[in-house]
Amino acid sequence: MARTFRALEVESEFLSKSETKKELQNILEQLVEDLNYYSECQIPINDANTINLKLFPIYPDPPPVRDFQVPVCIIDLEMVMDKYCDLTMRRVVPRINGVNTIKKISELADVRVDLARSCVQHLLYYGCVKLVDIFQFSNVYAPKSHLNSMLNNIEAQNNCIDFVTLNGYPPVSFDRIFSLYCALKHELSVKDWIEDNEVWNHHIDVRINAIRRFFIYGVLKGYIFRIHKYPLIMQSSAVVEEELGYINGTIKEQKSYGGGMAGLVSSSVGKSVSSINYIPNNNFSISNIKRFLDGKHCFDELCTMFDCSSKELEELLKEKDKEKEICLRFLSF
Repeated sequence: MARTFRALEVESEFLSKSETKKELQNILEQLVEDLNYYSECQIPINDANTINLKLFPIYPDPPPVRDFQVPVCIIDLEMVMDKYCDLTMRRVVPRINGVNTIKKISELADVRVDLARSCVQHLLYYGCVKLVDIFQFSNVYAPKSHLNSMLNNIEAQNNCIDFVTLNGYPPVSFDRIFSLYCALKHELSVKDWIEDNEVWNHHIDVRINAIRRFFIYGVLKGYIFRIHKYPLIMQSSAVVEEELGYINGTIKEQKSYGGGMAGLVSSSVGKSVSSINYIPNNNFSISNIKRFLDGKHCFDELCTMFDCSSKELEELLKEKDKEKEICLRFLSF
């Protein structure tokens, strides 16, 4: 504003002339009032000059976007796209469907994976998308304490019922939905959870594209969380008990699920390999995978990195463990 009024003074002696100087107080009062109420203002000064200001909200920096994560649209992205949008963004957005990973999106859009990550991070910054994990029937989930908040929130209950009920079927009772969320637990895969609770008898479609909605809704709302599995190669099985102190290859629920491995993995395991999104010669072989078995790379990341399924990866690791080529443990948290 100082530069604006200085320019007005140089051009037309706006601050010096008595007939225009008296307008300054009204202009400043209107400016403050409009910015406080509307976050923008448009104030005409004279025939040639107008003050146009707009305040934009400051959002926190988005978290890092990983190649194995899946973006889920929170709003209709097509509604906010226009002809002036970045060309890469226009290629990436149509491939965001709540199923494709960042790496898959980059392949379908025919753009570099780092550009796809940047586009999704941009959308994440403005709250247009959220990130979830790859959904598979082998996934393991568990309820969070926040799940109890649904009990006293009728609107949340109705939203959940609408989201998970099949079209053309009577609504699923909230009591049943709540009990199904509560039935999730450590070491119980989605497949086993479906069979144990006979989910198909409660008008919930158990096909992957439908049951995915049940879990995505729970994750996005903070009612449940995904339990990841991290393969860890050890020098000997004794190291597991002595230095990591975990039981039967499973670490129980932690307060921090995302970044606690640095303190859990002993220095004897060796220097960790940092997250790598592109690997030359990423053939699916134990020689290529071995350097990532440091307890800091989950199955989703490794499967995306080496273009394999979780079943194929687990079978390979267990086979090599049985052959004594590696000494392997699985950390789950």
